[in-house]
Amino acid sequence: MEFETASGSVIGRDHVRAGKNNQDSLAVLNMGEPLIAIVCDGCSQGKFSEVGALLGAHWLKRIIVKSYRDVLNQLSGLSQSLADEDSYFWKSVQFNLLSRINTAAKSLDYNKLFAETINDFFLFTVVIAIIDSSGLYIFSAGDGVYGVNGEICYINPDNDNRPSYMSYELLDTSLLKSKPELLKLRLEKVISYSEVEHFFIGTDGLKYFIDAEDKTFPGKQKKIGPISQFWEEDRYFKNPDNVRRTLFLANRDFTGVDWKKQSVIKEYGRLPDDTTIIAARRKKQEA
Repeated sequence: MEFETASGSVIGRDHVRAGKNNQDSLAVLNMGEPLIAIVCDGCSQGKFSEVGALLGAHWLKRIIVKSYRDVLNQLSGLSQSLADEDSYFWKSVQFNLLSRINTAAKSLDYNKLFAETINDFFLFTVVIAIIDSSGLYIFSAGDGVYGVNGEICYINPDNDNRPSYMSYELLDTSLLKSKPELLKLRLEKVISYSEVEHFFIGTDGLKYFIDAEDKTFPGKQKKIGPISQFWEEDRYFKNPDNVRRTLFLANRDFTGVDWKKQSVIKEYGRLPDDTTIIAARRKKQEA
């Protein structure tokens, strides 16, 4: 693929104060065609949602690779399969993910009912980007953020601003009965390969970083800057940890002293929620 990726994740300020872990996770596969990028955001009410988000991201990466090869081996309808949320491809991805979650939940020696195990471990949102020679395809289940060629889009499913977790399909929930369409992977964007210059996907916490571009890093005079830095600046692609560093600097609390005013300066991190991004751009041509 002609694309390179940069990614990072940081725990939200509110989660640190509540004594929680980072409940976001990401997975990237960029070793040929297709390029796969996945971000998952665990439910904040779940006791161990970071477990489900981590497993979900990496399970999805393997499942998508297998489903992609299966469709490719049929030698027909690959691009249509990727662009159609009702295709065998996406139904297979969701079925296999839910099968793994079902097996894992039942195998946990958690001493709780199946429904409680799902609620504690396996509620997470998903945003997926797949790009191959036919185009870029972005799918989601729940909320999140994505952008293509500078256009930013917020994913807010029609569920009273509450995330719709795919794992609800394993439970007898009111959402499964009233709005089952919210529990499946939904197509967000399709664009031909030649038109894609750069794109990103992120968890819903990324909106706080986007909104903070004119604010300064806590304890510094430098502004945080726009989201476009993650695909425009080479440093993020030369050092794989630079994305996380920038997110961390934007979210650290700072305490200092103004000696002239003889007062304590206190600045708080700009990211209340866990924040995760995967950015991709076309590789620059070497001179």
